[in-house]
Amino acid sequence: MIGYIPKENSKDIKRLIEKERADLVKLTVKGYMTGGKYKAVNLDDHIYTGEKPYSFSLQISVEKTPFAQTSKGKNKEHIIDQRNELIIHKLRKPLNSFVSVDIETTGLNASFDKVIQISAVKYVDDKLIDTFNSFVNPGKEKLPLTEFIINKTGITTQNVKAAPTFNDIKGSFEKFVGDLPWIGHNIFAFDIPFLYESGLSINEFYAEDTFIIARKHLDRTVLGNLKLPTLKEYYGINEPSHNALADSKTAALVYKHLRDDKLPKILKDANDKMLSLNGIHFLVIGSFPEFDHDQMIEQIKLRGGIIENRWTNNTQYLINGITNKHYKSIQNAKDHNVQFLNFNSLVALINTKDQQLQVFDN
Repeated sequence: MIGYIPKENSKDIKRLIEKERADLVKLTVKGYMTGGKYKAVNLDDHIYTGEKPYSFSLQISVEKTPFAQTSKGKNKEHIIDQRNELIIHKLRKPLNSFVSVDIETTGLNASFDKVIQISAVKYVDDKLIDTFNSFVNPGKEKLPLTEFIINKTGITTQNVKAAPTFNDIKGSFEKFVGDLPWIGHNIFAFDIPFLYESGLSINEFYAEDTFIIARKHLDRTVLGNLKLPTLKEYYGINEPSHNALADSKTAALVYKHLRDDKLPKILKDANDKMLSLNGIHFLVIGSFPEFDHDQMIEQIKLRGGIIENRWTNNTQYLINGITNKHYKSIQNAKDHNVQFLNFNSLVALINTKDQQLQVFDN
């Protein structure tokens, strides 16, 4: 590699090239050289010559080639990973006994990102009978954890530094899940492939994906999206988000709601307004693990709250999310003693205002 490439990126590319079979990786290398003597013609048709310093640039592109194919049988549908013979059977029947699995990772690419938490909850005859939860040491190349991952998951470098490696923990995890079918949110596209890529010994899975079920049964235009935090809010499930153990519990409860076709409407829509925040001025900055930025604004507007684009003298609450930018409005709000809220404190405020309005209406 010629020129400056961040150390972590170059190591990731090197591992990817070395790890994957040649027929499963498309490696493209392009080189460009410029400079030397030249001859040109100006607008007056005058020919002139010159010379520029030589320079060389090299572009390396690594892409995984498609390896998944779908084949349909009479009773089941397989997703087959031709690269490593991973087989996922999509179940088409209600499950009363299952394990709900969720993981947290250092990133989304299973080729060089690592598991940092693995969790599962076990249900037998619809009763929660056991849980599995462990932080996982991702290796020194992934430590310390990035600020983004720490903010998103609440998992710190200290949590995983002394934890067992994935190889250390996989045996006990496999024993825990046994031969029960799996459920999870986006488990077909992420959790199962990621775990197998990480070295899980199981190669054949019987599973249901709550994201796919929700896509068939719920109206995305009302909810905004079908992320697990959104479905948690929709069904009124009281669990944290972006923690593997909490998410595995949430996915299990969401699955039971979807399975039994229980669709209580928790989110307010335009036909179900409760103007408990009527006239209150809010400034929303950044993103949130539980709701995206637009969803947060919509929930405030539906209750009559006023959204401001920047701090003003009318600002009463600043909803402070995760952001990499510096906003002058944040400092202005601090200087004027504006109350700061995170997601949980906003929910508490909304619940209090909703209850106050209901008491007033009664």
